[in-house]
Amino acid sequence: MSDPSSRSTSLAHERLAAALFSQPGTNLRPLVAEDSAVVSALIWEPILTRDPSAVAQLDKTSEQLRQAMATSSAVVAVLDVDGRAEGALWVRAISSPPAVVFYIEELVLAPRFRQIGRGKQLLERLERAARDSGAVGLSLDFVAHNARVEHLYARAGYGVIGLDLRRLGEPATGGAAASGGVKRCSTARELEAVVRRIVAERTLSRFEYPEPRLEQVRELLREALNSPRHFVLLAEARDQATPGYVVVQLEQSRLTGAPIIVVQALGGCADLGGGERAQRLLTNAFARGAELGLAGPMFLTLWEPAAELLSGLTHDAFQVVRHKMYRALTKA
Repeated sequence: MSDPSSRSTSLAHERLAAALFSQPGTNLRPLVAEDSAVVSALIWEPILTRDPSAVAQLDKTSEQLRQAMATSSAVVAVLDVDGRAEGALWVRAISSPPAVVFYIEELVLAPRFRQIGRGKQLLERLERAARDSGAVGLSLDFVAHNARVEHLYARAGYGVIGLDLRRLGEPATGGAAASGGVKRCSTARELEAVVRRIVAERTLSRFEYPEPRLEQVRELLREALNSPRHFVLLAEARDQATPGYVVVQLEQSRLTGAPIIVVQALGGCADLGGGERAQRLLTNAFARGAELGLAGPMFLTLWEPAAELLSGLTHDAFQVVRHKMYRALTKA
């Protein structure tokens, strides 16, 4: 029996594709197998100029594109100019109907089509199609310190809802150096206290959980006591009555396979200047990822409102590498 959530996601993709490819005069068509290598090269071209070793990712991305279309796990639209793929949109649903949000994996253009308004046109066409398909929002990531791209998305109505950070230096592993008064939540009583604080303090992503409910948060944290990749860390309270907490999910980048530490909730830290308690919690999250043998540089994803606690934190411990943005879609 197929997964109901998978069926509903496939349906969301089918509706988006129908709306996107039915627009007149767009030169957009579905990706075919012959396009995958060209689109993969467009995706990796900016990175290859800085890191030639990334060429190893080209075939992997080509296969991901083919699989996305074969399984309806995403919509990949190609900008066709005289029979050649000169750009692409790679989009997937990250929530199920009725509140569908589409995530823009990639929006890429060949060099000769950049900075002439084509990127804006593709975004506008995607927005119309997403709205027509019944979606409530669009989300995306973009590389930090890229003023041109930031301006494009800001003018299109996207706002920052989170950050991707890279840890500066190697994380400590094990012992007092890693713990710093931080421990893993290990009892049902401790976990329930965190669940109730998350609901009261609304520390989950506001666009994913605008009105978090107790049962909803309990389900989210259902495996947090036993899973090595999904856990809650508590920072000792010291002079405070309640400890700081962080809810962590260890994942991998869909594109590169790089390990990502996703912070689902971070609380009890705003009272400390410079984010000292937040830094202890996040440092321990990295340490636990290292102990699990996650290879290569690890990245940290913070959703708002956790990202709002980063005053002074990113200067000496973390570097912002990507911004996560969201645009709500209203009915025309």
